[in-house]
Amino acid sequence: MNLEGKIAMITGGSRGIGRETAVTFADAGAKVAVVDVSEEQGKETVNLIRKNSGQAFFAEMDVTIREQVKDVVSKIENKWDRIDILINNAGINRGYGCESKSHRLSIS
Repeated sequence: MNLEGKIAMITGGSRGIGRETAVTFADAGAKVAVVDVSEEQGKETVNLIRKNSGQAFFAEMDVTIREQVKDVVSKIENKWDRIDILINNAGINRGYGCESKSHRLSIS
């Protein structure tokens, strides 16, 4: 995969699939905006990318807050002029996610 010269914004980029996507895209040549509510883990992702000579920065953002989304998009466009790739990986959990339910399957 060649993403040389592409600009990627990855929400939920601080850990898990988001982190792996951010690192993979950077390794393929993209400049990556790591976007997440978790500043500490987001900056760890940026450091992983930079350690491999990639270009990245972290932006704190809650995808449920429209003004934060607008601000982060503006920051990316001001820094790199555009966004070519958007990965919406952020998960939203308002207390009624999978962990609050129990699923059982009985096989007779």
